[in-house]
Amino acid sequence: MSLRTIVVLRAVVAGALFACGIGLGANNGWLMALVVGVPLIVTGVVVSPRPSRVSELPVWSQASPGVGAQVQALTRSTLGDLDRQPCLVTATVSPDDDTPYEARWLTSMTRSDVTALLDAPHVELPDALVPPREPTSPEFDDVPGRRVLIYPAVTVAVLAVLLALVPASVWRVDVTTSSSSSGSPSGRSSPGSVTAGQLASAVQHARTISPTAAQNILQIRLSDTGSDGVDVFLPDTGQVVSANRSSNGWRDQPPRGTRLRSADAFPLSDLDRFDVSTVASDMIAGDGKLLGLDIKRPATGAAPLATGTVGPSVFDRRTVQARLTGEVAETFDPGDLAVSMRIAADAVRAARLPTAAPVLTRFEIRGTREGTPIMRAGSIQNSGGVLIEYSTETTTGSIVVRPGEFPTSESPPYENKAGRLPRGAAAFDQLSERTFARIRDDAMRRGDVAAFDRTAVDLQVTQGSSDDDYGPVIYAAVGPSSRSQGTYGLDGAFLRPQLY
Repeated sequence: MSLRTIVVLRAVVAGALFACGIGLGANNGWLMALVVGVPLIVTGVVVSPRPSRVSELPVWSQASPGVGAQVQALTRSTLGDLDRQPCLVTATVSPDDDTPYEARWLTSMTRSDVTALLDAPHVELPDALVPPREPTSPEFDDVPGRRVLIYPAVTVAVLAVLLALVPASVWRVDVTTSSSSSGSPSGRSSPGSVTAGQLASAVQHARTISPTAAQNILQIRLSDTGSDGVDVFLPDTGQVVSANRSSNGWRDQPPRGTRLRSADAFPLSDLDRFDVSTVASDMIAGDGKLLGLDIKRPATGAAPLATGTVGPSVFDRRTVQARLTGEVAETFDPGDLAVSMRIAADAVRAARLPTAAPVLTRFEIRGTREGTPIMRAGSIQNSGGVLIEYSTETTTGSIVVRPGEFPTSESPPYENKAGRLPRGAAAFDQLSERTFARIRDDAMRRGDVAAFDRTAVDLQVTQGSSDDDYGPVIYAAVGPSSRSQGTYGLDGAFLRPQLY
């Protein structure tokens, strides 16, 4: 087997070790990552070939018995004492029962090898080091050079192929473990998914942290790996105590300062009607599992929410909110215009906005598909969803509805000091799913957008420019093609191929 073949095999093995270490570590608990993933990656580093000037040159050695050779000249690229460097050897090779021949070849030597060879130029070579009989005349620039980049490229290619093609379920190792805790009534009953037993254990331990803990919970964190946590506010000192659970049970950390206050905490009684199993089932909707659950107030004084991390793995996940009363936010595709309009109508009604009056200064629907254009920076540019900005005769504010989240306002509504409706605003009753669909289809036709990108849509109803006499218009763009961009009237009529 040639030296190059051996090095390529080492590169392949190193890539496979890296992939196994990353795959097992990322798709299992922290203990698997520490005990199995890290050693595999370290082994991959040790095994992987290291490109250098001499990585493809044969190492100088002698053998007895071997093929006789009389060295006539040596040229070494450096005179360093310890490092191996390319050395050009000129010698007469005398195989047994064959005609001697002159040969020149490159090999790697240390300075001690050179000194020994100068003292005793008659040597015996092992078969692997015997140069070919062909009249070749190598130079020092024949040293591998860019060819050595093949090996790290092979390692990266093997790593990428394995991580891309091997599904997460293959990397996942189902090992049933039990977490002992102080007074915990239940361990992990369903490896790989957050359970009701974890919440019960967190609640029970929280009560032991301080006499007032039951009324001052800042946050409860649950993980499918069993690494759970509780933060309790101490109202007498203004500090917070964090407790974390591992395989050794719960452990409290020393109190530390915090900027949070009692208004940021919630009582454990809020969890009385919270059923983890039912909420998890609604969150995952038959797709994946509950990887994590975070319970806290999203803002000071706001009702506490449970935010679940849902998905088959950490590489493919989404977040879904639930109220502690059990209601789960809808996970929707904003590119489905009928669904987005239904959700927008619910949000408008909940905010008690007039639907016939022109109060919408901006109304945007933005999809979540890869390639969805970003028409304008804002609250939904990364998440997608529905954005409603409004201004009534008395109040100005906004409503944001992201997939998997309840409607929210980015900032509290404030007084409209002008005391009149804004110029160029639109009424919600002027908008319809049918008009939006017609505009989307026309934008796809103009931009030659593929059918599979129809949900990668960004539609924005807004106050127009001077060209529109500042009347309400609809800006549209679909997919990655900028040729789909255009401005439309509220009736769906095409006005011009550019925005703004």
